Amino acid sequence: MMKRPRGYTIIEALVMAAVALVVFGLLFNVFLVALQRTQDGRIRVDMQQQAVFTLVAWEKDLERTSQRAIRIQTGTPLYIGVTNARGVAGNGTVAWEETPTSPPIPCLARWCYDPTARTLSRGLYARGGNSVVNPTPSVLSGLTPIPGQEQRVFCKDVEEFSLKDRNGNTTLASQPLVFRLKLRRALSTSQRFAEFTVERRYTLRNSF
Repeated sequence: MMKRPRGYTIIEALVMAAVALVVFGLLFNVFLVALQRTQDGRIRVDMQQQAVFTLVAWEKDLERTSQRAIRIQTGTPLYIGVTNARGVAGNGTVAWEETPTSPPIPCLARWCYDPTARTLSRGLYARGGNSVVNPTPSVLSGLTPIPGQEQRVFCKDVEEFSLKDRNGNTTLASQPLVFRLKLRRALSTSQRFAEFTVERRYTLRNSF
């Protein structure tokens, strides 16, 4: 007589299930590691893009100003005012960018570093109201921005931001000016961080 085909026993089924779980576990770990590396790569790229975007805006502001038209109000937050300067008048005084009352044209860019929120923002300001041309450091925090040109966040996760002269002073008495920006963000895995630091030195064409 022909033997009937025998099925799997319970022991064999349990062994196969255990092997399948091990294989799926290994595949899941590989997938999880790949996903984490992808997320970490996106974080690093995003940090670099933020830094590059900030540098482009910062260097455009420097092209329109002079050494005497940059003011720094230290503290928390840290404010840096960059006024558009057209040149030197006949009597030796600096000629600032004029701002008509209507429509308002930006004559000053104010950078704000908030270490509590870890953000770096930039706003545009015009003459009139509480805004002045080339303000002193003590009034930078109280300026009123142009409507629609309020402080815009350029960078998040800012660990450090500063502008100093070559001697490390915020009075900017000498050139080159040292611009430093450091970003730091937690990665997907615990106890790991991504850091990106930019340090540039600028010698302004307009030293008046």
